[in-house]
Amino acid sequence: MPKVRPAVPGDLRRIAELTELSYRPWAEILGYPPFPVTADHAEYVSAGLTWLAENEDGAIPALIEMELEPGAWGIFNVAVDPAFQGRGLGHLMLDFAEREGISRGFAAITLYTNRKMIRNIELYRRRGYAITAERENPKRPGHFIVDMKKKFAGPSA
Repeated sequence: MPKVRPAVPGDLRRIAELTELSYRPWAEILGYPPFPVTADHAEYVSAGLTWLAENEDGAIPALIEMELEPGAWGIFNVAVDPAFQGRGLGHLMLDFAEREGISRGFAAITLYTNRKMIRNIELYRRRGYAITAERENPKRPGHFIVDMKKKFAGPSA
């Protein structure tokens, strides 16, 4: 299993490539690239909110980018190279993000996704995330965002 490490500026090209590859099927379904594809990944890296799965040979098959707002620990982007899908890497990155949130003292973890990304919504539900809201995408009228949240076990949850 790969090790998870913080991203550094030298990883930016791979982060952009990996995100585009991972979201390409969704872009075809939606008719536009999801937000993570066009994001400024350098902001996430410089804020220390991007982690990569790195294989022993140095290949980077997966990543996670987090959002840190007052009182909120949120997933912005989970990307797995299609050539490596089905090997548990998405779960590895989600497990890491959940542990990191707990270690930072958060009671829950949040995310948002497109309502058309049913397969992703079901994956998150199986992992204990619940839908908390659905809202129209302010940047894409007629398209809807699903907000989800998973409470961490323990006294602060």
